[in-house]
Amino acid sequence: MTNRARAGLWAGLIIALATTAFLLAGRFMLPEGMDLRHMALFVDPAKHSRLALAIGALNHILAGSVIGLLYGQLAPRFTPMTGIAALMISWAALMLVGLPLTGRSPFGMEDGVSLAVWTLALHIAFGAALGVLANLTLARLARPNY
Repeated sequence: MTNRARAGLWAGLIIALATTAFLLAGRFMLPEGMDLRHMALFVDPAKHSRLALAIGALNHILAGSVIGLLYGQLAPRFTPMTGIAALMISWAALMLVGLPLTGRSPFGMEDGVSLAVWTLALHIAFGAALGVLANLTLARLARPNY
C-alpha cells in the first residue's frame, strides 16, 4: 500500500470515528433520519435497537475508512477542497443509493429537507477535515524515521 493510500485510510478512519461519535452523541438532537440504526441493513431497528445501532456504527466507520482509502488513491492533492469534493460524492451516493436501500426516498424527503441539509453540512465539514488530516498524515509518513 502506498503512503498516499495509507494516509487516506488513516484519515478516513479518524474522520469516520469522529463523525460516528458525533452522531451517537447527538442522536437525540439530530433529525430522526440520521440515526445510525438505519445503516444496519437486514436488522430491524424496532426489534433489535442496540444491535442495529452497533452494526450501523460499525458500517459507518467501515464506509468512512473505505472512502478515505479511495480518497488517498485518487485525489491529486490532499487539500480541504479535494476532501470536500470526495465527501460530496459520498453524500450524493448516500442520498441517491444509500437511503433507497434502507427503504426511504432519495434525499429522505419523507422527513422534509432536514436530513439532506444536515448530512450535506456534515459531509462538507468532515470533507475539509479529511483533506487536512490526510495531508498531515502523508507528511508524517514521508518522514525518514517513521
